[in-house]
Order: sequence, then structure tokens, then C-alpha cells
Amino acid sequence: MAGRALRQRRRASRRAFDQLWKSGLMTRRQAYRRFQVKLGLPESEPCIAGFSEGRCQLVIDMCKRFLGARDRAA
Repeated sequence: MAGRALRQRRRASRRAFDQLWKSGLMTRRQAYRRFQVKLGLPESEPCIAGFSEGRCQLVIDMCKRFLGARDRAA
């Protein structure tokens, strides 16, 4: 069972991921695919619910970079 810190990290990574695809920068499917490639995940494992704290933080950081690049380009 996931501890409190891990559950909080998963929620934060889900919020960051949702913010990314809801921004219109890419579709949800494209975002999942991008993370699969960037994190070296098999197609069967893109689900944040199974991620470790470290992997969740990578998702958060990547979302911030994508959104930051979009904001700088605007």
C-alpha cells in the first residue's frame, strides 16, 4: 500500500499531467505517448497510479518544462 507521501506525489503528478494535455499543447494520448518514450516505459505501463515517487517527480518536472516552453514561445 502506498504511503501518504507517495499518494500526494501521485496526485501532484496527475494534476501536472492533466494541466499539460488540457492546455491544448497536445492531446491526452500524445502526452501519454510522450511520457512513455521519455521515461522508457513499455506501452502497458503509462499509468501514474503505479509510479514511484521518483517517477512521479519526473512527470511533474517534464510537464513544467513543456508548459514553460509553451509560455516562453507565446
